[in-house]
Amino acid sequence: RYMKIICVLVTYNRIDKLKTALKSYVNQTTLPDKMIVVDNHSNDGTIEFLNEWCEINHGFEKELIFLPNNTGGSGGFYAGLKKALEYDSDWIYISDDDAYLDDDVIEKIKRYATSTDDNVGAICATVKENDGLGYYHRRVIKEGVLGIKEKNLPDTDYNRKCVELSTYSFVGTAIRTSSLWNIGLPNKDFFLWYDDTEHGIRMGKRYKILFYPDIVVKHDVDSANTGVNWKKYYGYRNNLLSIKYNYNIRYFKNKIMMLRISMLRDYLIPARRPLIEMKKQAIKDAKNNKLGISEVYYPGAKL
Repeated sequence: RYMKIICVLVTYNRIDKLKTALKSYVNQTTLPDKMIVVDNHSNDGTIEFLNEWCEINHGFEKELIFLPNNTGGSGGFYAGLKKALEYDSDWIYISDDDAYLDDDVIEKIKRYATSTDDNVGAICATVKENDGLGYYHRRVIKEGVLGIKEKNLPDTDYNRKCVELSTYSFVGTAIRTSSLWNIGLPNKDFFLWYDDTEHGIRMGKRYKILFYPDIVVKHDVDSANTGVNWKKYYGYRNNLLSIKYNYNIRYFKNKIMMLRISMLRDYLIPARRPLIEMKKQAIKDAKNNKLGISEVYYPGAKL
């Protein structure tokens, strides 16, 4: 029977990358059935561009969602996936505005999905970045005595036909619609970072996540910011919450202990001292289940 795929893309103030990304969907050898684009309150001409793009017939249905404020990646994917669930589909492919699909991504997802049964909840692609593979997108998680360990797949796994994962990033990932109904939507209040990993952990606990290395998506990421910036707070807090929500509480306590040990090292390097307060705040907020945008570490905050 015919397999229906809806694509969900989230964008915010990256009009040039968005144009390249959308072109990669239009160029697919097998087109999606519908595309939902969520705009996170852009102010760089994205809204005007999307309204014009929506009027062009590219061979698939289109729907635009304009959010009244910037809800971050987590809020954008929550809105897009929630809307996708209003329609009949078999799979939902999700991605950012800086991810460009090889021409056969949808075709291959359909092909591999046809040979899977209902215990497979997600199919993932290889993510290539400017300097090689985006290893952190494809991980396995091990529960050990000292805590949760996330490990990137080794190079050898990229030469195999199929590998099972424990979680995923939303870049280059297709989710079976029925499994999304069962595990729920991403946590919209994570704002930034780890919303997809936490969602992937939930998926991996109930369903198989299959990685097919020959499906390829290019991730046009900017150079890594190695300095201390406000975004890192969400990495610390949401990593803690992901462990708290999905594993034995002792792993949460162990992770806090490891963060506190790392703060001792931060004291020795002046440039890292702002991280101490950030980690303290992340621990406090994770303990108190305080989500959303931080009053201290908000977009553009100077540290």
